[in-house]
Amino acid sequence: MGKIIKFGCGGLVVLVVVFGCLAVIAGGGTAQKETKEVAKLNEPVRTKNWVFTVLSTERADSYDAGLLSVAKAQGQYVEVRMKLENVSNQTSQLNSWDFNLFDSQGRKFAVVSSHPTISIFNVSYGVAAKKGLPHYDAQVQLSLSVETLIVFDIPPDDSGLVLEVQGGKRIALE
Repeated sequence: MGKIIKFGCGGLVVLVVVFGCLAVIAGGGTAQKETKEVAKLNEPVRTKNWVFTVLSTERADSYDAGLLSVAKAQGQYVEVRMKLENVSNQTSQLNSWDFNLFDSQGRKFAVVSSHPTISIFNVSYGVAAKKGLPHYDAQVQLSLSVETLIVFDIPPDDSGLVLEVQGGKRIALE
């Protein structure tokens, strides 16, 4: 009978330790949701190689595409004007896949590249050029910055827009 009591007490201690460890590993039963920090307009956001600062946004239904044509949005264009600073140790450039736009419903939009009816017209490049700015994927020398813009085509009444830049950093546009 004494062995059963010794095992019972020892077994109880082992069970308490095991369940205690499981509770700590599981977070004590309270799941914490990971939240990403979201910057605001005119607030610099640093990633490994870049500092992004969104300066302004503008909406438009269409843009003059030149060549006697107009680039009309399927929904509404959102132009995001920003400053890009190269903080790496070499000349570098960004690509369209370094930017995504999310709305309040969590839908993801890519940078508009070519217009569906005018394949030679890149909306982001064309709008930047008309405003005297370099396009977003131009090379930027180390320690220097450029002002540029990118364009997205979204549903006309979309809200809660957040730009995600290279490295997963987010910037609220509204």
